[in-house]
Amino acid sequence: GHLYYAGSGSGTIGELDTANGKLMQHKVPSGGDPLALVMDGVGIMWFTVQTPGRIVRFDPATRAFREYEVGGRPHGIAIDGAGFVWFCKFAGDRLGRINPADGNVNELFTGEGSRPRRMATSVDGSLWATLYGSNRLIQVDPQKMRIMKEYPLPDGADGGAYAVTTDGN
Repeated sequence: GHLYYAGSGSGTIGELDTANGKLMQHKVPSGGDPLALVMDGVGIMWFTVQTPGRIVRFDPATRAFREYEVGGRPHGIAIDGAGFVWFCKFAGDRLGRINPADGNVNELFTGEGSRPRRMATSVDGSLWATLYGSNRLIQVDPQKMRIMKEYPLPDGADGGAYAVTTDGN
């Protein structure tokens, strides 16, 4: 019964209790500009903070934050079927993956100047990401941490592929 939003201009996560209309704001410890929000399978929120380059874990039950410094102006974020947290490093030409169990971060290079922007998980377990800098769409095997397929999109390198989503099929 709660709705959350990213207060990018105020460095906050907003929370609306839809039952009583009460609105709360939770200040992100390092401030910055929270962007994309996702909830994992156990009710933990994860989001990106482009500046200063962090992935943040927020537990709505305890209101506790944990920040992971990753650099690279993270944008899009998604949770894979195994519960790993994936994110796009727009300024790093990489996808990153956090293991929530131990906090380890691994990265997958997406090509020089690719500038990955947003991502989504598919029902088959793969991840899809847009490469804004090269105007491509990639499909990633999250278990093997490798790019499976790459699709050039119309309009050449200037097309600016920004976001992706998948349907239930």
